[in-house]
Amino acid sequence: SAVTAREAPSLAALRVTLQAATRRHRAPPLPPTLDEAREGDTWTALACVIERARQAVECRTPPAPEEAALFTDALLHLIRAALRPERGDPSFQAMVLRHHEPRVREYASLSAHADQDRRRVVSLVNAMAHPAKLERRPPGPLRAKLSALREAAARGAWLEVKAIIGPISTTPAATSDDASTLAGLTTLRDEPSLAKLIRWDELGSDALVLRYRALIQQQGPTAGSEAAADRGARAQWRGATVEAAVAEAMSGLAGRLNEDAASAAEAEVPPRGRDAAAPWPSAAAPWPSAAAPRPSAATRWCSAASLRVPGTLVGDMQGAKVEWDVALLRRASDTAWDLVLLIEAKASAEAASTDLPRLVRGLRLLRAADAATVYPFQTHDGELRLTGASLAALDVEAPDFGGQVLYCCDGDEDQRPRLLSAASRMQLLSAAASLDVAARLERGETVEPSALEPVWHQLLSAPQFVGVLHQYPSLQRVREVMLHPDDLASAVDALS
Repeated sequence: SAVTAREAPSLAALRVTLQAATRRHRAPPLPPTLDEAREGDTWTALACVIERARQAVECRTPPAPEEAALFTDALLHLIRAALRPERGDPSFQAMVLRHHEPRVREYASLSAHADQDRRRVVSLVNAMAHPAKLERRPPGPLRAKLSALREAAARGAWLEVKAIIGPISTTPAATSDDASTLAGLTTLRDEPSLAKLIRWDELGSDALVLRYRALIQQQGPTAGSEAAADRGARAQWRGATVEAAVAEAMSGLAGRLNEDAASAAEAEVPPRGRDAAAPWPSAAAPWPSAAAPRPSAATRWCSAASLRVPGTLVGDMQGAKVEWDVALLRRASDTAWDLVLLIEAKASAEAASTDLPRLVRGLRLLRAADAATVYPFQTHDGELRLTGASLAALDVEAPDFGGQVLYCCDGDEDQRPRLLSAASRMQLLSAAASLDVAARLERGETVEPSALEPVWHQLLSAPQFVGVLHQYPSLQRVREVMLHPDDLASAVDALS
């Protein structure tokens, strides 16, 4: 890196300022004893005993029996709460039905492929009964059948489609075109996709399936619906608003650091006059924009929005973050920049926790850069070239990522985070033993906490439960590098 000595104080001040910024989202500590954990809520008790289990696994010592007992007891309470008809968890209740009721499981399996089957059947119908083809066909029984068939398929009335097709042999074929159409009807009658749609329709009136569908509807708008699109648009707007606030703060920070660099330079050479410091960016447009001005040749610092990882970076991109919301860069040479800080903007703190594995994989991808190479990154405002040395210097393992990564979230700081993440809770509930216990409770059976011991053993050793076992350190790590946009702006404003 071509960092000059006079720029070092600015970078040091930046890091001190960001480290000292208010962390209103910081994770609270776990209860220090099992007795205190028992007195708290179920989520906290589970988080506490899971963390103790993690520490035992890392020390290669068996967890204490009372820890296993607290885990199974708390998990049973969690299952009971999720099964409550009111204020319960409809997604878990639907999962229990799907797991233990064959008809519900069959319906859910057919639902997963219903759109694909629908497209296949409609395509076969249109091959015979497209309006343009019907217009060219003379009036008669076959034309009437095809017209009714098309209308029923458009409505998704699959039992009616089957009835309209009827016995093919009773339909006369007056022309070769009729014979071709009858062959198409035979193909449609024997089509597996139509058989699956008919079975799907039949199962749709089953009492258990109706209950399952009602539970699914309670989870929120159906995918592809107008309500789902509206919810997605609101979430996108909020995320864009946070990102625009972060970009504004970083642009202002770059301007202040440039002022420091210019002042230091003036102290070493006779003053020649210089432009006024760049003002803070103007307020966001109707749709929040994270755009940043293109840096001039004399600029020592700049911010960049939508930093996209180039394909020339060799590494595993599977599940890795390949686009970074906002970056702070420092000039390394006339044509290249050093990466100093990466910031990810999130609409909620929970979204940041879910995003952490992608972020870590994305950092490892960047860190695999060749230190002697300069890489072209596309940004919101064009290409910027970043030094491989600054990418390779990223600290992936440090709890705070070496001060080089931040999450920004504008969530409510007064809402204390649950110490057991939603993803970990759902994975515990989704375990086979948990679903078995839930089904027994639904049947009114008496269940002892010991029935959930298989989940405890999975937690200690199963690879798919590693994320659950490490969920509290992950929560701490995310919340420790999380700033509210207002606090980020205040930290920038206080930088001297």
